[in-house]
Amino acid sequence: MSLIKGEMLNNFESVKKEKNNLAKSINSQRKIIELMHDEVALDTIPEHILSQIMLPAISLSIAVNNEDGILSELIASGSLKDIENDSIKNVLSSWEGKVYQLREQEKSLRELWIKNNNLFESIGFFRTIFDQTNYSDYVEINKLESFKSNKHVLSSTEYENILLIQLATSRHLETRVYPDFEKEILNLISLIEYELINAIK
Repeated sequence: MSLIKGEMLNNFESVKKEKNNLAKSINSQRKIIELMHDEVALDTIPEHILSQIMLPAISLSIAVNNEDGILSELIASGSLKDIENDSIKNVLSSWEGKVYQLREQEKSLRELWIKNNNLFESIGFFRTIFDQTNYSDYVEINKLESFKSNKHVLSSTEYENILLIQLATSRHLETRVYPDFEKEILNLISLIEYELINAIK
């Protein structure tokens, strides 16, 4: 039981990490959408600031690193039936389904992220974003002396449409899916802790 608790604690930390990444991506998406409808702001924004705003929307792929080695071994060995606490047994037996639902939501967001990046690849300039942020240094390439602006990308209706659906999907993950999964994890941890305490008595 303590090993499963350890896995769940790691999973909880992983969800927290992805929620932080997701928040950065959502903030980026919102700022881009706002710029699309503010001609003055878009005309005057420096390219390096625009690149910093756009970077999280195109670079952050969200996925919780779910650990389930111990639980999978428990299920595969048929040892799940040996757990006497019915509440824990019921939660564990349905855990794969909960993770599957989480993965489906993340998959939907990833598909939109790929679609967004594919469109940007065809109409925008990744090199400008690389050079105007720290990415060129990160991948160890020399920055070009001149750059091509990405401001025209923000006039693309197709880009905005994808971004709006991406934002809606991101918000669903942020406000519903991840919080619900966190509650499930904390509930299981609480049940296990209670069981471990009673086992000592």
